[in-house]
Amino acid sequence: MRRATLLVADRNPRFLDKTAELLGEAGHTMISAGDGQAARAKLTRELDGILVHAALPGLSGFALCRLAKEKDPTLPVVIMFSAEDPRGEVEAKRAGADNWLVRPLKRLELLYVVRDVIGMRSTLMRAARNAEERDQALKESQAAGSVEDSRLVQFELFKRLLGIELKRSQRYGFPLSLLVASLDVAPTPGDRDVLAGAVRTAIRDIDIPVAFAESDVLVVMPHTDLGGSRLVAERIRKRVRTAAHARGTAGAPMTASIGVVAVQGGERLTFSVLLAQATRLQKSAARAGGDRVLTST
Repeated sequence: MRRATLLVADRNPRFLDKTAELLGEAGHTMISAGDGQAARAKLTRELDGILVHAALPGLSGFALCRLAKEKDPTLPVVIMFSAEDPRGEVEAKRAGADNWLVRPLKRLELLYVVRDVIGMRSTLMRAARNAEERDQALKESQAAGSVEDSRLVQFELFKRLLGIELKRSQRYGFPLSLLVASLDVAPTPGDRDVLAGAVRTAIRDIDIPVAFAESDVLVVMPHTDLGGSRLVAERIRKRVRTAAHARGTAGAPMTASIGVVAVQGGERLTFSVLLAQATRLQKSAARAGGDRVLTST
């Protein structure tokens, strides 16, 4: 197990002494604080985690947790409280704690908590790096310009972003969905942006859309299971019809067929496999008469 530097804040000197002894035997470094203000002054980048009692004098453990998370969201915080505290768990959740413990603690329980804190620290830091990479890529897209709208990213960048999200899904167990939407009839020059407009108004800020062909749009939806992505696809389908009707488009009604696939956390799939699956579903929807959504089972 990796060695860690932990801030332990508690008003009980005996607890601090015993905890320092146990952590030292396990090879960890402990920084102690007897009150909330002292603990606040010791919030540094060198820390791997914080173990804090809820009832600290000067500044409560809940308040310290909020401050630590504002300063560094990747720093795990574990809040301790007594069994007599009926709202300890509720308040710990509200403060953003990563875990909480009921005192008194046993030796093995403390060591298990430290092991979990070390694991959480590594996971949160990797997630933050992935998020920074994704945000930087989106900034590059906006600076370079994109097809039809700044919220439809360029295709090469889209593949890069999807690769990042696939890695996150595999590593951290997050669900991920991809949809392919295509108009059922070739759009007239004045209607080329109908599908893109419907997509832009139906997705969230974290979703990533790209113009794939003259009348196709792909969307990757992080943290979204099949049920959630189907709801998004249905919104897109309905908004295409609404937009076309509002424009008074002549001839056949403008509709869209959409294929949706989802990845459960931990699955190892490539961009090509996901795209092929979603495209097959989209084409099946079009052959079945169009104006419908088909999803993977």
